[in-house]
Amino acid sequence: MKKALKYVYSCLVLLFLINIVIYPQSSGLQALKNNPKLDVKVSNEGVLEVKDRRTNTRYLKNINKYPVKDNVKTADLVIDLDTVNFANYDYLYRSWGSVPVENHPGKFIVVDANSNEKNEIYAPFWEPAINLPVRSIYENVVDSAFNSVFQSQDTISSFRDVGDITGDGLLDIIGRDLDNRMNFYKQSSNQDYIITPDFIYAPFPRQFQPNANTFYDLDGDDTLEMIYFLAAGTADSVWAVSNHVAKYNPQINNYELVYYHRPLPDFFTYGFSVGDFDEDGKGNFGTGSINGKFYIYEYVQGTQYEVEYEDTLETFNAFLSQFTDDMDGNGKPEVWIGEILAAVFTAV
Repeated sequence: MKKALKYVYSCLVLLFLINIVIYPQSSGLQALKNNPKLDVKVSNEGVLEVKDRRTNTRYLKNINKYPVKDNVKTADLVIDLDTVNFANYDYLYRSWGSVPVENHPGKFIVVDANSNEKNEIYAPFWEPAINLPVRSIYENVVDSAFNSVFQSQDTISSFRDVGDITGDGLLDIIGRDLDNRMNFYKQSSNQDYIITPDFIYAPFPRQFQPNANTFYDLDGDDTLEMIYFLAAGTADSVWAVSNHVAKYNPQINNYELVYYHRPLPDFFTYGFSVGDFDEDGKGNFGTGSINGKFYIYEYVQGTQYEVEYEDTLETFNAFLSQFTDDMDGNGKPEVWIGEILAAVFTAV
């Protein structure tokens, strides 16, 4: 264990810290308060609680000044986006196309599920007739043109991840509904869209919100674990405001919670990077907190996991995290960590 910890420490010295601050905090805060779709509360500690009235989702942001601390660790590369002149790269990008969907807080799932060499976008469509988001699929036809190929009346506010959770060669997708239940859909064959209702993961009261659900085979058994953070208003249970690992059980055709850890003292984390960070054959996942702490978890054996590494970065809201292959040629992979303060203060 000591050897593993030492290796992770040497690996994480190579963290790339992305510091994104674009607009002043005061103007951004006012923009949030003026948004009729949002309820915004500010605590004495400078933490915002933002609730989206339409999707019934909440998230937290820290708006204090950056903490001052001894520089105990130096990243090899720091990218400060407010010093980058993006006009130099205008020629590289153009407005290509659009589809009338939304997906907050989640991912736009893009995949060619039915193997017809045309990618589909899985995302909620806001249905005016019922004034709610419903699950939908738009398929690319040619160039920037997309056709609506599927819509249902299932009220799905966001899609989270896609993968073959059982190893049967067919894809599965997660969608969160307005009651914070995780709805799973599957393919009937590899020539079909991922639209068939399969099972619902909902072991918690509806006020508990699973965030950033991510598939990854942590224990190497060819089935995908589900990693997520369970948000809640208060820490009124042992598994609230904690990072969770759930394992698929074919006997009940559903996931079961096998591990949880509360990331004290910060409580709130968001976003996951996954991979074998230290290349020891055991899966890892990493996540950042509202006050800039970064945690790395590792699979041990059976249903056992442990916090293998943690550190405090010189930034708040370290919610962007990505594991990559070796990029600097030193023989070790990297973990990128980003701060998403700008995403909050540019909202209108």
